[in-house]
Amino acid sequence: MTNNYMDLNLIRKKLNKIDSEIIDLLVERQSYMPAVGKYKQKNGLAITQIKREKEILKSLTKVAKKNKINPALVQKIFKLIIKDAKVIQRKYIKK
Repeated sequence: MTNNYMDLNLIRKKLNKIDSEIIDLLVERQSYMPAVGKYKQKNGLAITQIKREKEILKSLTKVAKKNKINPALVQKIFKLIIKDAKVIQRKYIKK
């Protein structure tokens, strides 16, 4: 019983590390959003780029399927990431 508990603790430590790495990647991704927002404003582009969003989701769905990860989960996660990215971009557009 002790070995199983220790194994679970080790697994949880590894999961915590992965979770932190995911957060770090989200922070890095978000750090580009001010520049993206400014670029879109300067070039007269709308914040919402439906074609680009569809391309991203289609590409990530392929990656998810290839890696045997639930594509619906990946889409939900990235729809939230994209939504948040647009919120950040809007903050950096001069009105």
